[in-house]
Amino acid sequence: LLNITGGEDLTLAEVTQIAEVVRKQIALDADLTFGAVVRGELQGKVKVTVIPADFKSTSFEEEAPPRGPSVPRPPRRKVEIDKEDVDIPAFLRRNREE
Repeated sequence: LLNITGGEDLTLAEVTQIAEVVRKQIALDADLTFGAVVRGELQGKVKVTVIPADFKSTSFEEEAPPRGPSVPRPPRRKVEIDKEDVDIPAFLRRNREE
């Protein structure tokens, strides 16, 4: 992925030229997807962002750290609903019972 951001003076020819420079640096079989963004505050400047993706090499993959033993959760209390009490929020009913 390639993002090219420049001012209103950024031309399509410049965007194409930047994309070609990047294309020469990557693998021949790599897909290059690029886009351009115009931002007025970057007049006379260009920012290029390259985001590599979809590596076939396993050297870039990280293994998840091993998980430690899990802590058992306490059993859940069964909440009984009193149809006469439905206007009182459950947390207030529970506090009243304790």
